[in-house]
Amino acid sequence: MKTVKVFIASSEELQTEREVIGNVVHTMNRTLKPRGIEVELVEWEFMDSSMGLTPKQEVYNEELLSCDVVIVLCWQKFGKYTRMEFETAYDGFCSNNNQPKKIFIYYKEPGEDTDELKKFKNNIDDFGHFPTRFRHIDTLKLNFVQQMFAFALSQETNLLKVHNSRVELDGVELADLRNVPSAGNNDKYKDLLKDIERLEKDIEDLLEDIRGYEEELADDPDNEKTNRRLKKAKDKLLDARQNLSDKKETLDNLGNDILDTHLKIAQLSGQKASARLRQALALIEKGDYKGANAVLDFDEIKSEMEQNVRRINQVREVEKATLDALRSNIEECIIKVNTLKTEKPKGWLNQCVKIYEKVLEAAEQSLTEEEIAQKRFEYALFLQENKQFKRCCELYEQNITFYRLAVENGNQECLPNLALMVGNLAIVRSDLHKFDLANEEYDEAIGIFRRLADANPDAYLPDLARN
Repeated sequence: MKTVKVFIASSEELQTEREVIGNVVHTMNRTLKPRGIEVELVEWEFMDSSMGLTPKQEVYNEELLSCDVVIVLCWQKFGKYTRMEFETAYDGFCSNNNQPKKIFIYYKEPGEDTDELKKFKNNIDDFGHFPTRFRHIDTLKLNFVQQMFAFALSQETNLLKVHNSRVELDGVELADLRNVPSAGNNDKYKDLLKDIERLEKDIEDLLEDIRGYEEELADDPDNEKTNRRLKKAKDKLLDARQNLSDKKETLDNLGNDILDTHLKIAQLSGQKASARLRQALALIEKGDYKGANAVLDFDEIKSEMEQNVRRINQVREVEKATLDALRSNIEECIIKVNTLKTEKPKGWLNQCVKIYEKVLEAAEQSLTEEEIAQKRFEYALFLQENKQFKRCCELYEQNITFYRLAVENGNQECLPNLALMVGNLAIVRSDLHKFDLANEEYDEAIGIFRRLADANPDAYLPDLARN
């Protein structure tokens, strides 16, 4: 069972919104739990509030850092506890643990910001993140659900559909798109709603006319004029119903397109965005797709893309040249080791070890895994020749782990290297009189070489014989 834990940070003025998000979480959980996904709301209101040695806010913050998603709701205030919870979440987000994994920020509008909230909003803008603004609760619900799906439930997005302007999660209504500015303020969407309303009124009028004509014909069945009017009304009703069905289908398709756009915006939430993208997203949130299209000028974007591609290629060229220079530096160090081995000045062994350690450090920071493994092997051979067995064993074990994982992942070309590392480690174990371990490693190396020799005797029988 996959679990996604959610924490909400907000001031008391947004208690209603907290409860709404909580209800949405419970709805999502009921729908998704049978599919192996549990969505859990961590509510500080229900945590132990008894007195203890640790301040309760610190306890809440620890619980916050166990969550995958942190929601920050802001309106007119930004109290110290909400600020502490955000700072805790942001520090955790930026840490090596990356917990929480996502922070979603929602601003309720309209409202008069306190100085503290203005400062917070300015800082968020400086980070380049794109928060979500809402006036109606349906906008908050829709954005939250979409962001949750974009973050952790992408394989279940087919559960979200629009029908008759209602966003449904597996058939359960979540929000009315008419209350969401990206749809409700969109001219095309509004025109469709007006057309549907007009057609529904026309159908009601036609049904009333038809009932009237039918009553007239009950008294005078042969009245040709009334019969013609009845037939004409029924034809109009048929056309109106077909037109209404088409309009509703078009409305649902447009609603699902808007939902898809929301999902894409949700995927961008919490990420850094360019000023142009932030402006376009803000317009889309208001339902101004025409304005967003104008802001997202393709020729301008294309020019920047081409420029960025050139920059990346330039960086890659510089990186390649730098890596080539680094590889040359490493080989210079290896030659230096060889000269020291030949000359054997006082302290030469310690100096060689120091050089090899620096070579390995540089390799691990910049070179490929295969190159790093090769440098470990060269260093291990040097240590083995000079009876520095402890560090030698460590290097062989690291390489064995690397090659074994590569083989498990299907890279059979690494089998000879794995056998070589295991066989060499067995030799070192024997030199250390750890014969039980050595025998196990000899057996493993022989087993690998036997398999290789069966497939290619000319290449691997000599290795099998040596082991």
